[in-house]
Amino acid sequence: VKMWDGAQDGERWGIFRLGPEAHNILRFDNERQRVAGHATFTGFDSAAATATLDLTPLYPLNSVSRRIRLLPDRSAEWLDEWVAAEGKPAAVAWQWLTRAAAEPVRDGVILRQDGETLRLRISSPLPWTLAVEDTAKLLRPTDAPNPGLKRIVVRLITPPGEKGSLKVVATP
Repeated sequence: VKMWDGAQDGERWGIFRLGPEAHNILRFDNERQRVAGHATFTGFDSAAATATLDLTPLYPLNSVSRRIRLLPDRSAEWLDEWVAAEGKPAAVAWQWLTRAAAEPVRDGVILRQDGETLRLRISSPLPWTLAVEDTAKLLRPTDAPNPGLKRIVVRLITPPGEKGSLKVVATP
């Protein structure tokens, strides 16, 4: 494996810990983010504890943005919004990797680790599904093991040219 091959189709991105499979990111059509793309801050409000990023250069969609907000009750909110390209639906996946025990519930998942609990509440105007995946199944023979690591994935489909959104609120 050529670990230092950082080209878009480089072997580096096939290594679990370096590639998109092991990161808390949005995925569209199970593709990698564009290596040459750069996210930019488009808004920041310290009083409202909110930051907004334009992620469009990272993906082959009409637009992609992420707003992160810290709430007074110690919760954190992610609001991802995108517009699918014309002529093709966008298969969207939102990923969260954890070693915590994960219990799927009707509106998200409850994580438990070392006596602490974190609830992820998920909402979208589009129908979504949630899966808790054992990351060992994603490893290639050259990957190092990641004992106890699992990936929570929220999946949804956005029709061609239409706007999609997904909100996740993490509450301790």
